Amino acid sequence: MEYMDDFSFARPYLTAGESILWRGKPGTGNLVTAQDVLMIPFSILWCGFAIFWLVTVVTSGAPAFFALFGVPFVAVGLYMVFGRFLWTAYIRKRTAYVITNKKIIRARGNRIDMLEGKNMPAAQTTVFRDGRATIFFGHTGWQRMGGTYYYNGSNRGFALENVSDVARIQQALSAMER
Repeated sequence: MEYMDDFSFARPYLTAGESILWRGKPGTGNLVTAQDVLMIPFSILWCGFAIFWLVTVVTSGAPAFFALFGVPFVAVGLYMVFGRFLWTAYIRKRTAYVITNKKIIRARGNRIDMLEGKNMPAAQTTVFRDGRATIFFGHTGWQRMGGTYYYNGSNRGFALENVSDVARIQQALSAMER
């Protein structure tokens, strides 16, 4: 995929006087996130129960409707246990980042997202054991209501996921016009 290898996707979005400060791609690995602490046990229970349901229905000779009813639940369970990690790895292979002196440009598959430096929210950096990091800008989906934090299911923020050269990225973000 030459398009991603040479970062040419960013060229049409550069304005006069704009220069590239950093470019890179997410690394492989680090597919498990903080929210997986709850998601992994839940997904195993979901998938296990759905498979148990389906096997019980099929072996008991119940009507075919009950087996068909269980198939989507097994499919969702398998996605939650395995598929989401495979999807994340697939998307990361098709993702590239460019930081200019005015904005961040992210190509993710066929989608281009941009975050203007003048509108950039505060950044939160999570550094992994291997030295890579995820730099997240904006709303993470976790909200506080009263004294309790809850996950509202949305992830409206913008992130540079699983990147190396964290110090160079921080320098590029500091040099960005705001």
